[in-house]
Amino acid sequence: MFYYGYPEMPRNPVEPSGLEPFVIYSFENFDFKDGEGIDYDYARLVVCMQGLINRNTADHHVAVHVRLNRTDDFWLEYMQEEGATYAPFRRQVIRDKEELFRVFLPFIRSCGLAVWDPDVPASANVASTLCGLESCLPVRFCEKEGSLYRTLTETYAVPVRKDFCGMFEHAALGSRIGSTDLWSTGSSKCDAYRWALENLFDRCNPEFVAYTLDGATSIPDHPIRKANPGQGFNASVTGIFNHDYFVEKQMFFVDLTPYGGEQPNDDPQQPLGADARMLTEILMRRYERAGGKYGIFVGFPPWHVKYTSFADSRCELAPPRLEWMFVELCTCYNCGIEADAPHPCWMSNASLYANYRMRYKPRGNDKSRAAACVYDKDTKYYSFIGTGDFDCSPWFKERIPEVWNDPKLGLYPIAHAYNLNLVDRVPMIFDYIFERQTANDYILGGEGVGYVIPEAFHEGFIGKEANPNYGLPSGFGKATDAFAVRRILPDGNRAYIDYSKPYYENLKVDMVNRMICGWSYLSTPSMKTYNELAPEGTFMENWSAGAFDLQRYEGVVYARTTGGFPVAEKTYEGFARGLLEGFRGKRYGETDFNHQFVAIVAPNIENGSYKNYATPSSVACAVEAFERLVAKEDPEGKYQYVDPYTFMALAKQSPLCHERRDGDGQNGNRVKGF
Repeated sequence: MFYYGYPEMPRNPVEPSGLEPFVIYSFENFDFKDGEGIDYDYARLVVCMQGLINRNTADHHVAVHVRLNRTDDFWLEYMQEEGATYAPFRRQVIRDKEELFRVFLPFIRSCGLAVWDPDVPASANVASTLCGLESCLPVRFCEKEGSLYRTLTETYAVPVRKDFCGMFEHAALGSRIGSTDLWSTGSSKCDAYRWALENLFDRCNPEFVAYTLDGATSIPDHPIRKANPGQGFNASVTGIFNHDYFVEKQMFFVDLTPYGGEQPNDDPQQPLGADARMLTEILMRRYERAGGKYGIFVGFPPWHVKYTSFADSRCELAPPRLEWMFVELCTCYNCGIEADAPHPCWMSNASLYANYRMRYKPRGNDKSRAAACVYDKDTKYYSFIGTGDFDCSPWFKERIPEVWNDPKLGLYPIAHAYNLNLVDRVPMIFDYIFERQTANDYILGGEGVGYVIPEAFHEGFIGKEANPNYGLPSGFGKATDAFAVRRILPDGNRAYIDYSKPYYENLKVDMVNRMICGWSYLSTPSMKTYNELAPEGTFMENWSAGAFDLQRYEGVVYARTTGGFPVAEKTYEGFARGLLEGFRGKRYGETDFNHQFVAIVAPNIENGSYKNYATPSSVACAVEAFERLVAKEDPEGKYQYVDPYTFMALAKQSPLCHERRDGDGQNGNRVKGF
């Protein structure tokens, strides 16, 4: 919406054959469920149709909506309010498969099919990529009576435009891929992506890549599906309902592990490292096509079924380790991620949302209290609370209605931290926020414009995941760093700034909450980048802060955040006691550790005291529990709950704020924190 460094993609308009203008066709209570896996097939068909149709809604005034839960109802109703984008549209409900074919068959026939091979689940992602480019709808080959494939091809005579069956089955090093001139990777899975990279990628959107689970869980007898029966498999958990946006934006679909130190559990016979090499090649091709510009991987490693020790005990990396490794790798190639993950991170209807026209302008944050604040050297204690971890649209879509309709909204200052690029995918949510924002509601940037590891923008960066050389508690057991991520490209900070700055400026944001740098301490070159984007200051995730709770670089403050204090009593009273002991220094026994300023990320005891589950009511409970405790135990103490700008202004005045200088290393060689 705000960054115009990429040329506009050809829209490849698809005529909505047989559909009426100014109608939203809404799949409500649609029967996607079937124990044989047909639910996946119908879901994939519907959302790919949705992406194709919604891509050109502004021209033909036809739209498609899918109702999965109450949030889908909520946002559609908001977008149909008087004066809103979809107010002129009426809704027509599609309730069953018979009605699907009655209404959409002319459109389906005009598109035709791309048939993917259940023996090579990666071909599902290839078929979906082709759908975005050539409008043919992906369907799984299945000869079973009543399958979607047979229903479409036999009952309704829908033409097959591309058949991937058998094309990638005979992978072997030294051989060709099918009848092409491309050399095989030795893996059918990677051969599918090799073919797509050479034949489709250069027509795909260079700004985005769709990182999404392939067809493995759509196949009833596939080992990945059979090995994880407790994962609650259904089309929403496996992320299929995210695909409408990927198709609309003509993204390249991919599902590969970034870790090359083992054969992945979905392709255990592949040559060692084939997945990681192919993923790196895709990242490099995107970098080259984009001319080095920053871009976004939309998606998240499917840790619940693949590539991690959670999914398969034979896998070496735990889910958080694979996550940070993936983000390190993407950042090394000038990409951030929008972290769609398993439920509740599936994201329906984004192709509908992305066409919404915002009605409210950002107002900026109230800095009046910060301008007048004076640091109290006589041991006054300062704290503030903010939310975080909104690095993907699904969290946003799910949580915002509760937060911004809370009865205690505006009672206490809260820093609401959101990744600002989400405005492209869910602009109506920002509208909803700006409509309700009070003087005590501060809108900050989240992890970034895309989730990144800032140190990985620097030439020569070596990843800390899958790397035994740093003595980190990552659980990596090998003695080699051969599989760690490395940046071989020139410095990428300017590309990140150029992409990000328009979002900060247009949304009137000048501060960041909960910037994450993985296991890497934040260096002054990274601070220089954030100074340009967030000149009012940055709150850092615990590990990234390194040795200093408060630090200042070229006049801008960087402060450590904590997710709360570890207490046995999981109540707001227990939280308050942990905070008081943290202020007193009793929790850690460290004489050189700052206990005067504490920035907290989102306590919500009812939901596990974690990040984006905080509401204004939960913040009020935490603040008031602390006030009651100090009134009882330390009535002479000076404790002040402040807004984030006042917190930073006071920290800047404090002698506890460490001055950083170029060349001083990466925050020392130790990490201390909560």
